[in-house]
Amino acid sequence: AWALSRRPGSNFAVFLLMIRAMPLVFLVPALRADSNAQIIPNGDAVQVLIGGIWQSVATPQVVKGPLMIRTGASRATVILNSDGVFRLEPDTTFKLHDIGDARSSIRPTANLIRGQVWILGLVAPLDDAISVETSRGTVSINSGSASVSDDGTTAVVTVYDRGATFQSDTQTSLLVAGEQGVARSGSSLALVTIPTRAFTAAGVSGNLQQDA
Repeated sequence: AWALSRRPGSNFAVFLLMIRAMPLVFLVPALRADSNAQIIPNGDAVQVLIGGIWQSVATPQVVKGPLMIRTGASRATVILNSDGVFRLEPDTTFKLHDIGDARSSIRPTANLIRGQVWILGLVAPLDDAISVETSRGTVSINSGSASVSDDGTTAVVTVYDRGATFQSDTQTSLLVAGEQGVARSGSSLALVTIPTRAFTAAGVSGNLQQDA
């Protein structure tokens, strides 16, 4: 049995050592039919924040609670139940809120703190969309594929399949495949048409092939 010390702060120190030594207690090693989401690392730099401590994720894990993810020099994929997929690029920090049914939460599904994420939406058109909040507004997707990046001052949304909406404090814009929206502080969303060659870029075509 554990004997707790009466010295101030000693119990916390023991607890901290236990946390550092134990595996990812809020993750389980295999996907089950009733699980909510799964994180799949691609590289050894992916980490999740648990109990205030960043812990490495070396193998696919089932996520059992909202959490913060950072990829470092690696990439990671988050499978969000049957509602969609997030693919995180290197140097991305991503806060996942809703790991169950995307239609059950009034919050954004996730926050893109910084970096870049590819979103695949698999939600029926009449249901509430998967939503990712950026520093300049919220991107929502029901069914389709889009890339979202945010460096803290500028958010860029590029739609490659079907459509997405971008909502800021001042406007709501619909983007369709082949359009890119750029949102900066103090300005409206600027829409441009991307060139056809953008669809054949290595990263884009690879993601679209996985989405098919």
